[in-house]
Amino acid sequence: MESTQLNTTTVRKEVVLDASSDRVWRALTDKDQMKEWYFTLTDFKPEVGFEFSFSGTGSKGDEYVHLCRVTQAIPGKLLQYTWTYKTYAGTSLVTFELTPEGNKTRLRLTHEGLESFAQNGPDFLASSFNQGWSALIEEGIGTYLKRTA
Repeated sequence: MESTQLNTTTVRKEVVLDASSDRVWRALTDKDQMKEWYFTLTDFKPEVGFEFSFSGTGSKGDEYVHLCRVTQAIPGKLLQYTWTYKTYAGTSLVTFELTPEGNKTRLRLTHEGLESFAQNGPDFLASSFNQGWSALIEEGIGTYLKRTA
């Protein structure tokens, strides 16, 4: 497992999951599976231009509405989308890259452009994103895949 907060602009997480790349892809793109380890989305399609939103809670209980648009989708290999907030300034980019390794899959998450959120408060600092992605990538998706194997 590799976990990196490269600086105040980018967070990167990398894990090897005990699942095929097809299975990891479904966990990343099927809204019913996403709600088990990620966020609850009303709809999601891994298609360029597809827009989706979801809510998350900040450290003091504030609700943040995330607005995203898929910018790249290569089934089983790469998923990328923009990440913004409904009432806060800033735009960032989230990329999931999948690499098969035998019966396992290396998953690399990169969230870049975080400096554009810094003026919005502590919940928007790179360290906060690093903590959130650690929970999702280093624990959440792997636990979900093991539980549903």
